[in-house]
Amino acid sequence: MLIRVRKDQTLALEEEDDFKGFCIRAKDSGMNLVALDMITKRIEDGNYWLDAQGVIALSSKSKEKEWLDRFWAMLKGSELYGFANLEAQLIRAHIEYDIPD
Repeated sequence: MLIRVRKDQTLALEEEDDFKGFCIRAKDSGMNLVALDMITKRIEDGNYWLDAQGVIALSSKSKEKEWLDRFWAMLKGSELYGFANLEAQLIRAHIEYDIPD
């Protein structure tokens, strides 16, 4: 699962059925990431804490119970490793770039 930051400053949830990983992807490191402000709670050590409800809202499957159950199960499993906070409903993600520097 990944959040794509598009050139037009919109966000898209891609690979939404891949519950084994989570990241933010942008074209290159020079890209403006202001679009993330819509769902970002805070930034820590170069990682973003994203609002889980904001991520769900990006999904075309946001109303499907099975998808939602799998999403929350992913966060629950990630919490053990510090990549999610269920109480605050946050998911931690790093940024990957399509074009390396």
